[in-house]
Amino acid sequence: MDAIVRGDVEKIWVKTLTPHGSAETAFEATWLIDAVRRMPSVAHLAFARHQHRREPNLAETSITPGSEAINSTAYMEAMNVLSAQPDLINFVAEGFAARHLPAESQRISSIVPFDKPSLLPSAIPAEPKRRSVVFLHNSYYHFEWLAKGLKKRGWDAVTVSIESKDSPQQQFYHGEDINLFDADPDAMRDRVRNFFRTVPERFGALHFYGSGYGSFFKENIEYSNVNTKVPWDLLELKRHSVKIGYMVAGCMDGSLQSSIRNVTGGLCSKCVWENSPSVCSNATNAAWISKLDQLCDWVALEGDWTTPERKGPKFVTRPITTAISEVDWNPDIVVAADKKITRRPNEFLVYHAVGNYESRRRDDRDIKGTGAVLTAIERLKNEGWPVKLFFATDLPSVDVKFYQVQADVVVDQLNYGRLGANARESLMLGRPLITNINGAQDPPLQHIIEAPVAHATEASVYDVLKSLLTDPVRRAELGSAGRSYAIKWHSPDVCAKRYERVIDRLRAGLPAESDEVFE
Repeated sequence: MDAIVRGDVEKIWVKTLTPHGSAETAFEATWLIDAVRRMPSVAHLAFARHQHRREPNLAETSITPGSEAINSTAYMEAMNVLSAQPDLINFVAEGFAARHLPAESQRISSIVPFDKPSLLPSAIPAEPKRRSVVFLHNSYYHFEWLAKGLKKRGWDAVTVSIESKDSPQQQFYHGEDINLFDADPDAMRDRVRNFFRTVPERFGALHFYGSGYGSFFKENIEYSNVNTKVPWDLLELKRHSVKIGYMVAGCMDGSLQSSIRNVTGGLCSKCVWENSPSVCSNATNAAWISKLDQLCDWVALEGDWTTPERKGPKFVTRPITTAISEVDWNPDIVVAADKKITRRPNEFLVYHAVGNYESRRRDDRDIKGTGAVLTAIERLKNEGWPVKLFFATDLPSVDVKFYQVQADVVVDQLNYGRLGANARESLMLGRPLITNINGAQDPPLQHIIEAPVAHATEASVYDVLKSLLTDPVRRAELGSAGRSYAIKWHSPDVCAKRYERVIDRLRAGLPAESDEVFE
């Protein structure tokens, strides 16, 4: 091993033993030299583990785990090799597991699902259906409607969650095709294994969501400033040529905090997470960026800011995965009596919403600009305007549209500079929208330029809101244009068409994004 690492060994030949003990013809293994040099500690442990199996009397102490905990060095060695040579995954997993001998529980948690080789997908990759995708983890309703759009195009598209139905986050979801959660960790691991082993031969693509959630298995989920958990299951999918995509959740997802601060002109000072390193920091964000880069064939930015870390052939800047149904969100939906907002005759209704409000606003840190909205409404009231604010927080996502559709105007974020979920929903419902749309790209993308919204910041929201309050014609124009815009950019049919084109480009060896994707 030391000679290989030093460079003293130029060539290696490998012989495979048959079940009867005879050696097959030797073949040169240049790949083995390369792998050993790139992951010396993990390779050493892998070979030692195999030697231990062949010689039962070998002293346990001859296998040196190195560190008793999985550490960053082992992770980096494993990922660096497997991102270039995915076929070595079994070999690398052996070395990784050896770091924890003889602690069986630690060994299992470090290499799931490779702790049970008999339950892995077939080692001989079969050609999956090219028109097939599994969407992993909930992203509001986006994956649900994108999957429906793809099914209309003949795809086998399935949404999968591993989250408990009792999770507080369920209020933001609209359901999934398959839920693999089980309160018993062992039973859940088995449920996930049984589904995962069918994935490589059934699905040609996988798309996932959620910072740190780069795995089917909870044991492999990790979001911290140091990567230590190898996502063995997604690496196994890469060995089977499954195309892996990801959808970013916001500014801290796939971008450095310092980069967002720079391109937005100091937006981070408005955010409560700026000084919470476990949630958002350059170190934490960089660790996740590194994992995304090693796992993903492409990343959907959905109009979010294109920082230096988010540029390159893997990134698609324009809308692909943010699908929303023009049928379920339409201006004529029927609002049940228990969801009717009480208002006086001729009272002007303004809708504003913040999810997880208590944790996202503190003192002068107010990422959505809610304080400015409240101040503007109060000022209008004091001037005698018949205006009412409906402030929504932590409403079940399936019910939100029934409140949005009653509003004369929706005010969304006033700082971030892009269209979020609340904005897209309001546009699809034909509601006049006030939001900060200063352009999350430089130069701005077409869907940013076209957005029919009333642009406002915290400083200008009072004036913009008052101008719409006094101009019903302008409100009607914005509402109608918003509905047409949302159908053009976010309906399930158009998003599915774009998604299909992206996957076709990746299979052809082309960059994910191209103008032809959006024609």
